[in-house]
Amino acid sequence: MVKKLLQNQYRLIKIDELTIERHYHLSADDNCYYLMEYKKEDGFDNQEKQLIINFKKKLSTRHTNQWQYKVRAIAKLAALFRNSIVPQIFLDKATLVPIPPSKCKTDAEYDDRMHQLLVKSFPGNADIRELLVNIENIRSAHDNPDNRPTPQELQKNMAIDPALAANIRGTVILFDDVLTSGGHFLACKNTIKQAFPNVDVVGIFISRTFWAQPDPSEFDVCLDKDWLDF
Repeated sequence: MVKKLLQNQYRLIKIDELTIERHYHLSADDNCYYLMEYKKEDGFDNQEKQLIINFKKKLSTRHTNQWQYKVRAIAKLAALFRNSIVPQIFLDKATLVPIPPSKCKTDAEYDDRMHQLLVKSFPGNADIRELLVNIENIRSAHDNPDNRPTPQELQKNMAIDPALAANIRGTVILFDDVLTSGGHFLACKNTIKQAFPNVDVVGIFISRTFWAQPDPSEFDVCLDKDWLDF
């Protein structure tokens, strides 16, 4: 069962020189980590993929039978975070920032699932901020895999919330559900570095996904693992 796996088998793994080419918008100076992975070819019998799909269920499912799976996914992931991530972060030195979803805050479908997950996972003294916001809705990479917004498009549509910009800590940790190309991370990192040039920016992802076989829009290399180093 997924619950047993969350408790016993997951730890943060670094994107390194052997895995970075699968995530082609990342560069060697990007400091990114993930907890699980699945291949894009995997079916719904893959527990990690199923967990992410449930976590990403749209708000339009709130009054349907599907909503219970989103609620359970958030609870399971919070247990994973508390076990595998929280002990490795110096909370007094880090500001935790969810990467914004494709919808802007004024949209009825705005989904703050990652912010909810951080609040449920970290203790009350954690500095959690929805620091980054989208100015307008953007194309969802999940729903438009063949027409993903570029990092430049994402950054142009992104802003720092001025009400939340004071006293940012020395490390900003960006959290997102899935690492694919790395475009969203790059846009968020650049936006933060422009506003706060002296901070370190780190990315933590629930999962990374990749093609098992070479694909025209992806790169393919081998997998390796490392421990968190900040």
